Amino acid sequence: MTDGTRYGGFGMDATRDIDEDALVVLVDLRGQPAQELDATTIGAIQREYASRLGRRGADTGRVLVVAETARLAEHRQLLVRLAGGSSVSELLLLAVGPQPGGGRLLLPPIAELPVLWAGDVRGFRWTPGLPGRALGADEDGPVNLAGLLDALAIPSVFSRVREILRSCNHQAATPAIHLLLGRVDRAVLDEAAGHAFGHFAQDAGGGSGAPLPDEAVKIDHLLAGAATPEAAGIGSVIDPRGLLPQAAVEARRHLAEAGALIAALREEPFARKRPAPGGGLVPVGELVCGELAQAGSQLGTLARGLAGALDGIGGQDGIDARQRHALATLGVTVVPVPAAEAGEVRAALRRQTDVSLTAREPLGGIAQRLRALAGRATPAGSGPYAHRVSEICPDQLFETLTNPPVFPVWLNLGILPSAFVGAFLAGLRFPWGVLGAAVAVAITVWLTAALYRRRPIPHPKTSPDPRDMSRGQLVWYWLLALAGGLAGVAVGAGGGSPGWPVAVPLLLVGWVLSGAPWLWWRWSVSTWRRTLRLDAAERAIVELGELLRMVALNEWVLADQRLGAARLASALATAVDAAAATLAELRPTPVHPGGFGQPTGAGAMPGRNPASASGPPAGGTGGETLGVSRLIGQQLHANRGALAEIVTDDVGAAIRTVLNARGEEIARERGDDIARDVRETLRRHLAAYHEHLERRGPLAGPPFEVDPRRRTELARKVWLGSTELTRLRQATGSHPNLLQLTNEEDLQLLDQSPDAALFVRFVPRIADATRDEGTGSPAIAGLIRLTQLNPDSARRAEPPTRPADESSPPPPASAPPPAGPRPAGPRPAGPRPAAPSVAAPSVAAPSPAPAEPAFIPEPAAPAAPAAPAPGESATAGSPDLPEQPAGPKDDESPAHAQPAPVAADEPGPDAATLPAAVPPTVSLPTGALPTAMSKPTRAPEPAGDDDGGPTLAGPLPAAHRPVPPTAPRPAQRDDESELW
Repeated sequence: MTDGTRYGGFGMDATRDIDEDALVVLVDLRGQPAQELDATTIGAIQREYASRLGRRGADTGRVLVVAETARLAEHRQLLVRLAGGSSVSELLLLAVGPQPGGGRLLLPPIAELPVLWAGDVRGFRWTPGLPGRALGADEDGPVNLAGLLDALAIPSVFSRVREILRSCNHQAATPAIHLLLGRVDRAVLDEAAGHAFGHFAQDAGGGSGAPLPDEAVKIDHLLAGAATPEAAGIGSVIDPRGLLPQAAVEARRHLAEAGALIAALREEPFARKRPAPGGGLVPVGELVCGELAQAGSQLGTLARGLAGALDGIGGQDGIDARQRHALATLGVTVVPVPAAEAGEVRAALRRQTDVSLTAREPLGGIAQRLRALAGRATPAGSGPYAHRVSEICPDQLFETLTNPPVFPVWLNLGILPSAFVGAFLAGLRFPWGVLGAAVAVAITVWLTAALYRRRPIPHPKTSPDPRDMSRGQLVWYWLLALAGGLAGVAVGAGGGSPGWPVAVPLLLVGWVLSGAPWLWWRWSVSTWRRTLRLDAAERAIVELGELLRMVALNEWVLADQRLGAARLASALATAVDAAAATLAELRPTPVHPGGFGQPTGAGAMPGRNPASASGPPAGGTGGETLGVSRLIGQQLHANRGALAEIVTDDVGAAIRTVLNARGEEIARERGDDIARDVRETLRRHLAAYHEHLERRGPLAGPPFEVDPRRRTELARKVWLGSTELTRLRQATGSHPNLLQLTNEEDLQLLDQSPDAALFVRFVPRIADATRDEGTGSPAIAGLIRLTQLNPDSARRAEPPTRPADESSPPPPASAPPPAGPRPAGPRPAGPRPAAPSVAAPSVAAPSPAPAEPAFIPEPAAPAAPAAPAPGESATAGSPDLPEQPAGPKDDESPAHAQPAPVAADEPGPDAATLPAAVPPTVSLPTGALPTAMSKPTRAPEPAGDDDGGPTLAGPLPAAHRPVPPTAPRPAQRDDESELW
């Protein structure tokens, strides 16, 4: 049993095989006139076939040719060309229709071409060795044939049937079928597609509700103008050697020094002296103003320089070389940010879009969110941030430091009484009061004199300096202290001294009051420091640095990447809108059903017969035939809700494939070009999906990546729960439900030995089939019995040959004999020697053979042409032929096709009795598509072609009209050039 936990892109199993990596190219010649193969090569048909199915990388070497039995002779030259085509690895012929006479079946002149003959597609119940039973109705024929073609369209089934045919007599057999189809009515799929199209194309709603992926959130934060070095994954973009960083460092250093000096100034006159810039030691008061002026100057340089940079550099249109040089001078390094590179942004937007589509968010909401991101990502430049400089650091802030305010007058009238009272209290205890008063006066005089000398002075003191304190204030202070001391001594001597318990406290209080000037000095220094606003200056430096870093990263370093991201998001929004418009235009409705997959002007599928353009019935609820059962389809019909979910997922995946198929270069395109390319590409994908639904059904994975879980669940449900599938697994070649696709008159040509027929059973791997029976197609299961012909029931037609040139040397004696009837019995396994007719690729385009009957009647048959003499070759590859054929190879472009040499010794009636020769051509049938898919074709536009294949939008040029061999042909265009 297979493991169904993982699944491939085109199948349902992780183990990819030919069913996932290959497809069978159908060339349907029924109802078509013979046309020369040179008009359109088999390689062109194969490429077009794969392109229309959305599987351009698939192996197209398996070719199934469907032709009417009565016209096999007409197509024999074509079959010779196909058998020798270098791009054809396996060729199988399905001959359809009854024998025209009662004789042997005349097979094409290719010994290695297996033939499957369906003489009567209505069929009848028959088991080898038993009589036949009920014959099918006339209307059952197309259904039976369509079911057989669906089975043979599975590459593994095709190869197994072909291998069995190669072991049969004449490499030919007739089929009997019993098939289980997993298909539903087209109306059900149209209803599901209409719902899906309408859902995704509706107006923007409130979103899907699914959280955005982490990648999208990170990119949004990185590009929205608030990025940080941590989010960007880089270090600081500020170069400390630049002008602005140097100014900030110097301003901070001078402010710190000024703060330290002011703190020491509060401790005067006890603070130690500091070294002066010119040499020597000076009080700290003489150094403060110099440091403040330097700090104010550097802060002004920082603020003015940053404001000028913000105003002048901008960045809303990106950063050029001139701006980079200016930023480097200022101290900003423009470095690449890997997290914001175009590829990373594209990956994040892709992930965001994938999540939204998987959650089935309408396209309008996705486009709205992308445009919002584009608006946030568009750089505004640094100009709008310039006003913040003045808000952070007004001019008054650094001007106050450059020109410090006047130091407060600490000796004022309010404190003069303290000198008198202090000395008075110290002198009350007589006679010791004399000494106490003297100490109090001395303290007062020393403090005031010392503090006067240490006031902040920016330059040598001069009398006009308004910050100088008048010396008269010192004299008055000293006089009051002297007067207070004398008064205290006098009072103590005349009025009696207080006792020691009172005198000592009074003495101490007096001495403390004598130190009042020092207290008032500390208060004045603190007041003066507040007026300088040193803390505000320090905060301004920090905030200006933060502003510089923020603007430098978001508006300068990320300017180009934000601009590119905004353009990319806007371009993707345009693409999403174009996808929504396309869905609205193609949406199937009850009035116009089944047309969503038809691109404008698209031709029919190569290899499909226009006579069967309506296609087989989908088989939803009825239409049972003897050989094709639709019980699986009925179960699918009962689960139409699950089908709608699957189709909705597929439509979302198709949109996702179109949006994600291209990289970031979409940002450089015009909006009209983006919309046009998205419409065309989405139309092609939907056309491939439409064709996929027609050919493989909704249970098979579409030709683009999609989540298989819902599809897998439904496929397992309908297949594993089917009792018919259980009976099919147990059936053998004698199963009574097998429908023989011949009639009773043709039984005489078949080997009727019981149990002599071989059979091929195939079951979807999704239903846990065995390794030998499992296929990658989950839409069909079945049993095909192959009954070989009797040894004398058929013969191979003679291949076209050229007359031997008398002047040329005879061919080797070992030349193989011409093809003839095969002996009865199965062929031994193993490789076979190449037959002469298969070696005919050197015959590019042989002349038309005379018309031969498809069957040669047994009685009174005309004499067959004489076999070539011993030593002569019956093949087209005889030595007298040129090494290089005149016609093109199968994989050459039709533009290089040349007429082929004409064989002069074709067997058959006399040339005089033959009609005028018509160059045989290969039919490029237009395909058994739904009626809505079969539109008139148009001529292709001449354009370059990367693979030489025909156009998708038009017909293959010579499919329905002959082209003169020498007529020039325009280069064909491959419309599969993708938007992304």
